[in-house]
Amino acid sequence: MHFMKMTERQRELRINRTIYWLRQGVLPENLEPEKIDVTADEMPELIEIAKLRIVENDRAFAKTTRNSALGYLAFGAGMAVLAFFLTDGAVPPLRQGRLILAFAISGASLCWGLFLLFNHDPKYHL
Repeated sequence: MHFMKMTERQRELRINRTIYWLRQGVLPENLEPEKIDVTADEMPELIEIAKLRIVENDRAFAKTTRNSALGYLAFGAGMAVLAFFLTDGAVPPLRQGRLILAFAISGASLCWGLFLLFNHDPKYHL
């Protein structure tokens, strides 16, 4: 079956298989056409398409990761501001645990947001 004469679904399946094997660390010259179910003549074109898709996917992942990092940072900063605002007044003894929890959650959210902001490369995420 020629690569260009496939249906769109079959073509996407072969591209996704190629992306999978390239992400697993298999070098393009070591990639076997039998694993992807194409002929050896179709492999170079398929590998080029897969490399372009990998770059596109990494850029999209980095963008959404940065956006979620900004959300975590905003949430953590907002919660920290509210917790500091509550510490200005006299906090009843039964409410101090909630205040400590608010500081802990805001600190965790700020740390996670900073981590995501500076580490948005998909290679370093689980």
